[in-house]
Amino acid sequence: MAIIKPFKAVHPTADKVSLVTSRSYDDYGAAELAAYLEFNPFSFLHILNPAYVNQQKIGFDKRFKMVAHKYAEESKVAVRHVRRDGIDILKKLEKDGDMTKDDAQRQSDQVQKATDQHIAEIDQALAAKEKEILHV
Repeated sequence: MAIIKPFKAVHPTADKVSLVTSRSYDDYGAAELAAYLEFNPFSFLHILNPAYVNQQKIGFDKRFKMVAHKYAEESKVAVRHVRRDGIDILKKLEKDGDMTKDDAQRQSDQVQKATDQHIAEIDQALAAKEKEILHV
């Protein structure tokens, strides 16, 4: 019996929803699929087969690595966005006079340290996933 485990979903932004959705992978012809994937980098079809254009040259392990790297980079970008938002809040508090310049700088340094720590954790998770992919 199959075991279904929950996972954290990736939700596209409202402006990208129409680009993400597509027909079934099997409904496309080879040329049509290649053209669609080249035109639309947001399609879920890239997740199903990230190396479709180079399908003959790239093995499964490399494809899985490509997907892992893609999600790791997206995670790093998300962490950097959180850092940017946090620093913007600190700048606003400093500008409004609710926080001294020294406190804002200290807090900004802590935000940067937390960012560096989370990016290092993402890199470690990616390395572990690559190792797992090579092991299987």
